[in-house]
Amino acid sequence: MESKKKRILVVEDQASILMLLIDLLGNFGYNVDSATNGAEALEKIKRGGKDRYDMVLSDVKMPVMNGVELYNQLGELNVKIKFAFMTGYTDLSLPPNIPVIDKPFPSNKIFLEFVKKVLET
Repeated sequence: MESKKKRILVVEDQASILMLLIDLLGNFGYNVDSATNGAEALEKIKRGGKDRYDMVLSDVKMPVMNGVELYNQLGELNVKIKFAFMTGYTDLSLPPNIPVIDKPFPSNKIFLEFVKKVLET
């Protein structure tokens, strides 16, 4: 399965959601790493090199550094990683043309299709 070759960094501050996403993506065959805020994610990306991850899936509202700040920092560092947001808020101003999935996810199937589509684009 091709998804086994893909490595996803999930950035989420709520432990229960983070564990669910790690399990769901891992069971689907993805290699999953995690961070609990944008600053931790940025450090992992810097340490691992720009090719370490195929995708970053980030919550928007988090302590220390939020998802938008993480996205902007990656852009300033010229790091090209597929990026997607997940959020439970509808009144946010997010960067244009970045895929977004609403939390709670409609279903595991829809969430996994969303991830696959982001990775394929």
